[in-house]
Amino acid sequence: MLTPETNSSGKPKVVSTAQYLRKKEEQEQKSDRRKNIPQNQQFFHILESITDGFFALDGQWRFIYVNHRAERILLKSRQDLIGQIIWDEFPELVGSHFEREYRQAVEQNTPVHFESYYPHLGLWVEVRAFPTEDGLAVYFVDITKYKKTEAALRQSEIRNQAFLQVIPDLLFRLNQQGDYLDVSAANPDQLLLPIREVIGKNLRDTLPEAVAKTTLDRLQKALETNTIQVFEFSLPLNQTPRMYEARIVKSGENEAIIIVRDITERQAIEEARKQNETKLREQAQQLEITLHQLQTTQTQLVQHEKMSSLGQLVAGIAHEINNPINFIYGNLNYANTYAREILTLLKLYERHYPEPAAEIHNLAQDIDIEFILSDFPNLIESMRVGAERIRQIVLSLRNFSRLDEDGLKSSDLHEGLDNTLLILQHRLKRKDNHPGIQVIQNYSQLPSVECFPGQLNQVFMNLLCNAIDALEEKFDFSCLSPSEPLPTIWINTQVLTRHSKVAIAIRDNGIGMDRSAINRLFDPFFTTKPVGKGTGLGLSISYQIIVNHHRGQLSCNSEPGIGSEFVIELPIFRRH
Repeated sequence: MLTPETNSSGKPKVVSTAQYLRKKEEQEQKSDRRKNIPQNQQFFHILESITDGFFALDGQWRFIYVNHRAERILLKSRQDLIGQIIWDEFPELVGSHFEREYRQAVEQNTPVHFESYYPHLGLWVEVRAFPTEDGLAVYFVDITKYKKTEAALRQSEIRNQAFLQVIPDLLFRLNQQGDYLDVSAANPDQLLLPIREVIGKNLRDTLPEAVAKTTLDRLQKALETNTIQVFEFSLPLNQTPRMYEARIVKSGENEAIIIVRDITERQAIEEARKQNETKLREQAQQLEITLHQLQTTQTQLVQHEKMSSLGQLVAGIAHEINNPINFIYGNLNYANTYAREILTLLKLYERHYPEPAAEIHNLAQDIDIEFILSDFPNLIESMRVGAERIRQIVLSLRNFSRLDEDGLKSSDLHEGLDNTLLILQHRLKRKDNHPGIQVIQNYSQLPSVECFPGQLNQVFMNLLCNAIDALEEKFDFSCLSPSEPLPTIWINTQVLTRHSKVAIAIRDNGIGMDRSAINRLFDPFFTTKPVGKGTGLGLSISYQIIVNHHRGQLSCNSEPGIGSEFVIELPIFRRH
């Protein structure tokens, strides 16, 4: 309904027909808009939820709507933009690609679609603009990331192309049938045919039959097994035979890349190397002689340290007493026989001459003949036991030093440890003003180990001697109180890592070492002992024996005042 218009006095106001009709039309439009409110709200909700930026301009280029996404891209709020002219709010658009496209859409009443860079915001945008009855509707998307990716791909393609142009190799892309799909050659003169004549042809059309067959066979294998196929072949180029190396790599479902390199010069270098082989062999022989001299010096050093340790501990008695004790032990049986025969003879005399002369009777009383007759067998047995003990000590010394053996042998490490402990008994056992050092042996079931037994025994000797020295330096054996812990050496053995290694740990509760000493422990001539005691070579040689000769490990953990532990790890089997 059209409401009459009144003047200030409340009387009806006289208006022209045109004014009336225009007023009537406006009221009808308002009524229509009220009817379309739900539909418009749904439309606005859609515009707010889309991922595109959207704004609408009227015929005067003023903003009449801006969605939320457009606010974020343009970095301006809709309150600041609504009612403002686009060219005033964004003066940098004047004369730009954007203005030309927008005006073209309005003037020609046709939609436009374009991409352009907006430097003021540092953005690439994709724009779709649609002319309306009273202005322009613009949808736009920020495509900066896409453009950067596109530029990076172009740059990568340029780099790859440049790379292909500078590498000296020939690159061919072939399908499963052996047809050339693409060719890259920095130097086209390396090809038998021009590139444009190669693409589309088959291997059989461009290569000799034998080379083509080999290449096709390798091509099929590369595609079927997804492995790199490498082979060499010869081709004549400009009447000169050239050698090539080809590598075939699967690059797709039914495609492969073949990289071909001219190795003619490389083979020439190889030939030159062969010509110099005699000279190199002479140098190698000289190096071998020098190495042998170094090894000989090292062996002499090891043997010197070994014999020095043996000299301190057993004073060379193994060799010196071996033959005499054998004489004694061997003659004990004869002595026992002779003694029994003499005793039998004496009993016969006593039976047949029960009344001996006074002189004989008096001597028998003086020497207590009855005691001699009963104790003499015990005397012989005691001598036999003592001789056997000496023989065992000598055998332990020989087993320890293994001076009569050479080479890699399967050995019982526990036997080597026990022999070493037996030799060291004079330093371990209780004596005057010395309570003794207790040794706790925790042996696991160890397999035989391939090793150099004599060298390992030397390592055991060095480590155990160092442990004894550390205990003697810490403890005052002359006044050791019952409350103090006993000087102790622990020897633990075990199998490591699924029976592929064995470990021997020798630990003491001696004086211990600080970190600076541990860091230099295996350096030649380094020692923590007083001047004149020790050469500083024992642990260095032990390290060489374990690490270099046996491919094992030797490590040390120590704490001042607490003690030290040396751990030897050895492979059970040596791979020659």
